[in-house]
Amino acid sequence: MSATPEFNAHSMYVVGEALVDSGQMAPGAAEDEKSQKKGKKPKKEPAKFNGRVAVLFSTDNFLLNGWRASQFSHGVQLCIDATHRLVIEGHGVLVICVVDLAQVTHVLAYGVFTQEDEEGLQHCLAQLKHGVEAAAGRYAKKGWSC
Repeated sequence: MSATPEFNAHSMYVVGEALVDSGQMAPGAAEDEKSQKKGKKPKKEPAKFNGRVAVLFSTDNFLLNGWRASQFSHGVQLCIDATHRLVIEGHGVLVICVVDLAQVTHVLAYGVFTQEDEEGLQHCLAQLKHGVEAAAGRYAKKGWSC
């Protein structure tokens, strides 16, 4: 964002706070260290940490899709899909959308996570809720002009 100082409704940013937990050394890592001391060959895999990262990215325009869905539909249909097959690095990508009355999908946010579990998904959904409320509040103060 430093290259483009103009911040508008289509500028991507991190919604809320990122969940970053460095975790601890995985159980197999201690065994690798013991085997090295005894003169045995270490396992091929390097020691891994079981840490967790969950970050939600969105724009004001995307977040306002959630507000519009809550105001102009018969209930919000939240669609969430997570996959690990989009990037070579192997981290998960989370796509959160809503569906309107015409059955058209509107993106709310994208998430990046290391572990697809309840804690990470709850964090992303909580940040999304606060982000939608904050974006709607900002635009209500401005008179709903972009």
